[in-house]
Amino acid sequence: MRTPSTAVGVVLSLSLLAGCGGSSAEEHAEAEPSHRVEATFETWSEGATAVTYDEMNVPSGATVEVTITPVGPGSDIAITVNGLIGDRDYGAHLHTEPCGENPEDAGPHYQNEPAPDPSTPDPDYANPQNEAWLDFHTDPEGRAHSQTSVSWQPREGEANSVVIHAERTQTVPVLAGTAGDPLACVTIPQ
Repeated sequence: MRTPSTAVGVVLSLSLLAGCGGSSAEEHAEAEPSHRVEATFETWSEGATAVTYDEMNVPSGATVEVTITPVGPGSDIAITVNGLIGDRDYGAHLHTEPCGENPEDAGPHYQNEPAPDPSTPDPDYANPQNEAWLDFHTDPEGRAHSQTSVSWQPREGEANSVVIHAERTQTVPVLAGTAGDPLACVTIPQ
């Protein structure tokens, strides 16, 4: 188990809760996240929760919150950022591994139904119904919020980070699911 960074400004909390029974508007409003992380981006150090790989686009000191909330058999997955570059598009996806020193340490996108060959973009698997796409556009002050609702809940221990990418997610067959260079990563504690 990774230990959270002790850097000032990093607040990390996790509550493991039972899933919600239904999906009515009332239940949806009262649902509690099963996973929540709030952190401040910093350059890589052992135990860092939120790592920036590109300080020009995700500055150290910017903040992020990620929540995964069970809603019936599905999930609401959300990201909120503050302090990024203003008026800019970013891609963001749920990934399989925790953040590491290098962007590729976060592994591939988490897929509800894993692709037979994850090395080749395949729109049958790399799509917003099978993955959690959280693309966002920042306001002039560098703030943004994005949320997606999916019909599945991530398998325990298999969705370990959210990676912020340089571009919005592509949907054309040859590039399905790609979103440019990884700029930053936030580990979701299990």
